[in-house]
Formats: sequence, structure tokens, C-alpha cells
Amino acid sequence: MTTPTNRTKTPKAMPSKPINSYTLAAQSASTKRSYAQDVRHFKANGGKVPATPQMVAEYMAKFGGVLAVATLAHRLITIHRAHTDKGFESPVKDRLVKRTMQGIWRTFEWHRSGRGHWSKMIYWN
Repeated sequence: MTTPTNRTKTPKAMPSKPINSYTLAAQSASTKRSYAQDVRHFKANGGKVPATPQMVAEYMAKFGGVLAVATLAHRLITIHRAHTDKGFESPVKDRLVKRTMQGIWRTFEWHRSGRGHWSKMIYWN
């Protein structure tokens, strides 16, 4: 019989000033504005950070067929980043969210773009 072990997270070291300046420069001002707008939309429609996979899937389902599939994919990237940037596990990696987005993609985009292109966008390591 095995017993569970307590695993502690290694504390994150504070980045140096050069690292901090480079990471701030990694995104353009327009990308930062776009991400902020996406997070506001997610929160205005019942989302929060941290979110559950169910919450993200419901958000995606609400806007499937209303917003472009590319817009929804961008929103998932934003939600993922909003979580990981704050040290939370991303709900976007959950099977429910992935399957919901795959269903939206197959319903609204399959005929337009051929087979399998969207699926590569959402499978982060």
C-alpha cells in the first residue's frame, strides 16, 4: 500500500530587472489591450480568474455561433494566459473545455478550413 506524499512547490525566485524588462517588452501594447479586453468580456459574462473548466466551457458554448471561431480561440488563449500569469492552473487544458471548443469548431468551421487545423492551437504542454 502506498501513502500519498506531500509535495511542496519550489518557491519562485523574483526575476532580475533585465528579465523583468524583457518580459514586459515581450508583448506589444495592442496585444496587452486585446488580452485585457478579452478578460473583461469573460468576466462580464460570468467568468472569473481562477475559473473552473465548467465555467470556461459554458462561456465558450454561450458564444459558439455568435463569435467567430478564431475569436473564441483567441479568448481561450487569453483565459489560459490570465491563469498561468497569476500562477493558477489553466482550466483551458481540461478535457471539457477542449472538447467544447472542438465541437464548436466542427460545427462552425470544419467546412471552411479542412481537417484538424484548429486542434493544434489548444493543446498546450
